[in-house]
Amino acid sequence: MDARELIPGFEPETDLERQVVTEPELLEGLAWGQPRAGHPEGAVGTHVGHAKETVASKAGDAKETVASKAGDSSIPSVGGESARATPAASNGGSNDREREGARQKREQNRQARRKATT
Repeated sequence: MDARELIPGFEPETDLERQVVTEPELLEGLAWGQPRAGHPEGAVGTHVGHAKETVASKAGDAKETVASKAGDSSIPSVGGESARATPAASNGGSNDREREGARQKREQNRQARRKATT
């Protein structure tokens, strides 16, 4: 038995992954768990498989969002060829101003907390 049997959709891609897929401690951990409230998938390996699918889906969504904001849909996958996306149009710097305002507010809150604890 190896981890591929316990994690749906998993195929080792690196030498390290190929080395650890048969480790007894890993297999025991992946097989642990029963379906219960909040975790209907049961075993940890099944949960890992679902999480892997979710991350892959979110990564695809993020690439699409970045590409649409950049006006180009050719953002490659991780490890792929160079991105050909063009810079997004300027929004007048409002996001920069908002970020700077939020940063200043956080710093004010930190200073107030420090003062309250001294």
